Amino acid sequence: MYEHPRPSNVSRMLGIDDDATDAMRLGWLVLEPRVPDLVEGFYRHPVMALQFAGVPAETRARVMRAQEEHWHSLFLSRFDRDYEVRVRRAAIAHRRIGMPLSNYVLAYFVMADIIGRNIAELFAHAPDVLARIQFALPKYIAFDVVLTMRVYDAVELDA
Repeated sequence: MYEHPRPSNVSRMLGIDDDATDAMRLGWLVLEPRVPDLVEGFYRHPVMALQFAGVPAETRARVMRAQEEHWHSLFLSRFDRDYEVRVRRAAIAHRRIGMPLSNYVLAYFVMADIIGRNIAELFAHAPDVLARIQFALPKYIAFDVVLTMRVYDAVELDA
């Protein structure tokens, strides 16, 4: 039977190294002040707005804070056990509310595109730094998505 690779092997396979980690941390320092507005814009996207229609304001605010915290932990992550637990908890919550994995991944990549565009704008004056972040960001996103997919698989197998 096929087994998922361990997270440490996934990060190694993706080439997540010290340079990628440094690039992501630098990216976060500059991106962080924009993140609340980016997340708010994401939830105003027509598809997301439709999915969140009728959701109580306090729930919506909690979900948006969780989204901000997720990007914070992704950019600054060392992909340790705490990070894995956070991703697992979020994936289980999405699975529990019935969100199909395809919708989760699609929404994730919409938000990743928003972040990528902002990184490009913020670092347009520093092309070498921009290149390092643009090289690292897809690796981090892939790692995060792989962890999420593992949780969805496990939940389906347990069902």
